[in-house]
Amino acid sequence: MLVLTRRSGESVTLGDDIVVKILSVGKGQVRIGISAPPNVRVLREEIYREMEAENRASVHGVKYLDQIGRMLKHWQGDQRESEHEKRTKTEE
Repeated sequence: MLVLTRRSGESVTLGDDIVVKILSVGKGQVRIGISAPPNVRVLREEIYREMEAENRASVHGVKYLDQIGRMLKHWQGDQRESEHEKRTKTEE
């Protein structure tokens, strides 16, 4: 990890097109401004972690939905067989 000391108003450039500027330094808080192209997603870490967790949960949800889908298909097949048996008994 690169550690830098910057004062209010000073900047750090990342690559060719990302600039991180120190806007103010206060009591236990540093305000920064980030200039980046539109294709670069900039998120606070807690938001990023939350999105990551939601994505993981949705992947598990898809697995569960797939299992539920298979169960429903099986159930529908059982229902069709049951209806067929009822019709067959009625016709006899």
